Amino acid sequence: MKKEINNFKTFIKEYKIVIAFLFFISLVTYGIKLFQYSISIDTEVLINTPMALLKSWIGINRPVLVFLKGILGFHPFNVFLAQNITYVFFTSYSIILFYLFYRMNSQKQKQKWKLLIFGSIILTSAHYIEQLNFTLQSAEIAIMLNVCIIGLLFLNVGIEKRKKLYLFISTICIALCFGSYQSFVPLYMTLVCLCLFINIKEKNYKWFSVLEYLKNSFLVFILSLIGYIVIGKLSQMIFSVEPSSYLTNKIFWFDEPVIVTIKRIIFLIINGYIGAINHKELFYSFVNTLALIGMVVYITKIIFKNDEKQKVLKILISFIILLVPFSLSILLGNYELYRAQLSLPIVIAFICSFINVTNLKNEIEYIFLTLVIVCIGIQYINTNKLLSSDYFRYQEDVNYANILYERLSEYDLENKRVVMLGKYMSDNPQITLKGETMGHSFFLWDQYEPTGVGVRAAHFMRTLGYNINGNTAEDYKIAMQFESDLEIFPKENSIMEYQDLVIVKLSE
Repeated sequence: MKKEINNFKTFIKEYKIVIAFLFFISLVTYGIKLFQYSISIDTEVLINTPMALLKSWIGINRPVLVFLKGILGFHPFNVFLAQNITYVFFTSYSIILFYLFYRMNSQKQKQKWKLLIFGSIILTSAHYIEQLNFTLQSAEIAIMLNVCIIGLLFLNVGIEKRKKLYLFISTICIALCFGSYQSFVPLYMTLVCLCLFINIKEKNYKWFSVLEYLKNSFLVFILSLIGYIVIGKLSQMIFSVEPSSYLTNKIFWFDEPVIVTIKRIIFLIINGYIGAINHKELFYSFVNTLALIGMVVYITKIIFKNDEKQKVLKILISFIILLVPFSLSILLGNYELYRAQLSLPIVIAFICSFINVTNLKNEIEYIFLTLVIVCIGIQYINTNKLLSSDYFRYQEDVNYANILYERLSEYDLENKRVVMLGKYMSDNPQITLKGETMGHSFFLWDQYEPTGVGVRAAHFMRTLGYNINGNTAEDYKIAMQFESDLEIFPKENSIMEYQDLVIVKLSE
């Protein structure tokens, strides 16, 4: 492994200017989180009732997140520390990830522009920004992204050097990743396929070598999965936490006609690459479409090139690469959350950097690169709008909470529970874009829950120092009886008392 460490040091020295520029790109993308205070949905729970949230993570088999919370000293939760850790490790992730592929590629002297393209696509990806905007776990996820790549490095070196110790270290790394977030499962599968693609392309792997590589990768995967399950069960036993059905509830196979499930998956895959054409350009930008075109060109060239070696293998692995980011969705038969689709931006970055442009004529290559750069610029603008919109959303929530508390403080809040009917969402024109959770108000998110928006809104107001007691589902049912008697806040007749409840109507 000494040689690998020295190779990595050499890589850092040779690419230091590009690496510095990637930290700058990451800064101008994610920087608003570093210099402006805001929190995301669920962070208010970690601040107010941390033990309840940590136990819920154990319940859904994410004990590694809980462990990292402990060793990072995030109790009480330090938002700025979490965001700075996120920035550093998210940026380093894109660089180490590139190195994983770089070390296997023969054209090292021509790859500086590739790192810039590769890193920029990932660092400006709305999928990753949506994931890392979850302040309550962003630092831990960013760290584990790096651990995942280290695990893949040990896997590849272990296979190359035939050293079982390295495969064992890889297993530990990947098991820890699985135990922090289940989306690391398709991420691992995707990275294995991409590494295999390079081995087939660069080292002319034949079927036997491919099967040998897959055998070792599958062994690490199975052992990691077993380790993840064992650690999860032990954690639930130690902390007396009941396992949650949060993940199993997402499985749709055979809960509906199979043809409906298949159509949903096909639609998801198509959108993944041409979603921008269907006005879904925030998460499926035009660079995805370019990557698809590039892969089609590559496959076509392989088909018609007479002297191409391992033609069937190259075509097969190319199709697998296009499908593997959606493996968890295929398994569940259901849409995957945008923030959980960690694999798709990597496949897009990989195709644009390592596959097609090196196989085209210079003129077409320059045109392709120009289009990729333009699309990255558009992706950056959209992601930046998303982040700034979420910041302004937070500011509007704070302003609304201040006004609301000023009126609520006239009541006995210490001994009464506050029920909020309806919802609130600012119409501030600076909130130009909404994501999956980003841009959505604390006073709106739970509008369809049995308790209404009041519980989350109360937790949010407590982060501002306001002593608000949230309501129960039964309280909400009682309060609904008086909805027609109340006007919309902040009108005079928008708040009333009933027994041990303070009822406020936010909207119709």
